[in-house]
This record gives sequence, C-alpha cells and structure tokens, in this order.
Amino acid sequence: MKLWREAYEYSPIPLRCGPCACLRSGYTDITLRQDGAHLIYDHWWIYDIGWYVPAIRADGDPPAFWGATSATPEDFERWKALPLLP
Repeated sequence: MKLWREAYEYSPIPLRCGPCACLRSGYTDITLRQDGAHLIYDHWWIYDIGWYVPAIRADGDPPAFWGATSATPEDFERWKALPLLP
C-alpha cells in the first residue's frame, strides 16, 4: 500500500496512508489518483501532501526511506505502482 511520511522526520518515522495524510494536513477536498498524485492550481500533479512526502523504501537494514528528492526513478515507479488503499 502507498504510504507517506512527514518530511524532515527521521526517527521514528510515522507513516500515513493517503487519506490520513490529507486529513492531518487539513485537506478535505483532495482527490488522489491511483498513482498517488493530486492536482494543485488546476494544472500541476504533485505527490506531496502538505508536509507529507512519499515513503519510498530504500534497500538496507534497518529499513530506511529515501529523501523526498533522492529516490531512484525505479524506486519511485515501484512506489507509484503500489495500491492506494488495501
């Protein structure tokens, strides 16, 4: 399932589903696409929800997450392919 994490949060990292990230960010009118993007200003599709960024797993032990702009294109595509909800 697609999850988001708070930007600049490092330990522990609270994870939220898309609808929960929207609610915690104060958004009530966002419609998320299946790939996790939502429309802003009527023409930009973005993946951040307020201060929440996609929680894209980085390989390794202990589990970690890529920085918002550091994920590889392959990892980002894998995250986009995850289901939005269970």
